[in-house]
Amino acid sequence: LEAIDGVASGSIETRPRRIERHAEPVEGVIERLVPLVADIYPNLPNARWVALRLLNADESVEEAFRSGDVGRIVGPDGANAGTGGGVPAGAQASRPSTSGSSAGARRRVLERASALRWELPRDFHDTVVETVFSAAEGIARSSEKRGLRRVKFDLDRKLDLVLTSRWLGFPLMFLILAAVFWITIVGANYPSRLLSVLLIENGRPWLLGLAEAARFPGWASGLLIDGVYLATAWVVSVMLPPMAIFFPLFTLLEDFGYLPRVAFNLDGMFRRVGAHGKQALTMCMGFGCNAAGVVATRVIDSPRERLIAIITNNFSLCNGRWPTQIRPPGGSRFGSSRRRGRPARNRGHVRGILAPVAHLSARRGDDVQPGAPSVPAASDPANAVHVGHRPDVDRPVASGAVRRTGGCSHLAGGERVRRRDSAGRAPDLVAESVRPAHRAKRRNPARLRGTGVSLMLFSLLHNPCSTTLYTIYRETGSVKWTTVSALLPLAMGFSVCFAVTRIWQLAVS
Repeated sequence: LEAIDGVASGSIETRPRRIERHAEPVEGVIERLVPLVADIYPNLPNARWVALRLLNADESVEEAFRSGDVGRIVGPDGANAGTGGGVPAGAQASRPSTSGSSAGARRRVLERASALRWELPRDFHDTVVETVFSAAEGIARSSEKRGLRRVKFDLDRKLDLVLTSRWLGFPLMFLILAAVFWITIVGANYPSRLLSVLLIENGRPWLLGLAEAARFPGWASGLLIDGVYLATAWVVSVMLPPMAIFFPLFTLLEDFGYLPRVAFNLDGMFRRVGAHGKQALTMCMGFGCNAAGVVATRVIDSPRERLIAIITNNFSLCNGRWPTQIRPPGGSRFGSSRRRGRPARNRGHVRGILAPVAHLSARRGDDVQPGAPSVPAASDPANAVHVGHRPDVDRPVASGAVRRTGGCSHLAGGERVRRRDSAGRAPDLVAESVRPAHRAKRRNPARLRGTGVSLMLFSLLHNPCSTTLYTIYRETGSVKWTTVSALLPLAMGFSVCFAVTRIWQLAVS
């Protein structure tokens, strides 16, 4: 703190290291502007820096030059009073020289800087940055590392040449990220299975036994056990294992320095669409949880680009939406799996999604499907629609899709329900409409696939979850941008699904 105060007050004289010369095309333009700046402000400690910022069209420096505040970096004796632009205690603003004190003279310098800007090479910014980095590299070489420290430094440089290579950077990036997702998806199956056995197969019957012994009324047992507890158990068994694997893996990638290299590789692509290269990191975090991705946008300095990253982070496929998009080979709880001791059937990705989603969209207890009050009461018990039958514990992951799609899940696949046979057994889920007039049409496999595609697209595009919306509000402090973040993806989801459905119907009709 004493050193900071000494530098800010000017009692400690600093000797900053400055770039002596830039590349010739840039240096020639700088040398033509520096005398004009020095004529207006003769006491500036670094007129070259001011000239360079004017050529770079730095609005804050242009405004300070126009108003005369650029001289506030100079102390009362003409010495540099600090490295920033603030006014130290006891310092006085440096006044423009008598020969150039008029506002007109300052305006003419700004106009001259604007005219010289057109004489700069097209790669002006890259040239300046390259010069600065070359000087920094020279300083680094003067502090040469030896032994293991030098080996680590050389290894980092070689890794940079490979991981950010024009030809190998993107393939390696896709390969590493694919490996992370594969480990997460496949590895999560084992703890997910253990949790589902513990919480659903064993926990639910035990709680039902307690409720029966305590003579709980049916509605209370359904609400607390089959509603609150079972939904929570599904979410825990589905979402906890992947997140417990995904985030540590990404933490390791960050500790090893790979995530900044990902941002470097994607910087040009993001800049072309008006975003920031660091958004690549925040969207990677969004694959685990969109709320975490929104918090990660703090690494972006620009308020505009940070807001873009916050609003668009929802389009990273978060953990809760993986089940509707990803089905590992061989069948798993992320797709169709073994059900009640029978071998898994290769029903296809879309069809494998529709069955658990339609099944979980119902509520146990009554023969009434939520959101479909027109369902008639079944007269034959053998054909009654048991919409509340307990779903397979091998596929609790579908609760993520139901949680995210909310009330729309019964519209996407509500025709796939479970019917009991005459012996009371629950056979496979079948594509059976509760409305006979549309039964033939709904059995069309092509239309069923179209429904599955629409469900996948809507899950990919729809509004963020409540946790993410709350995080967006905390980060932006704006109800307006939180509302935009909720309604914009929702509108996109409905629009895309409507367009795809209409095209699909025309194609299969």
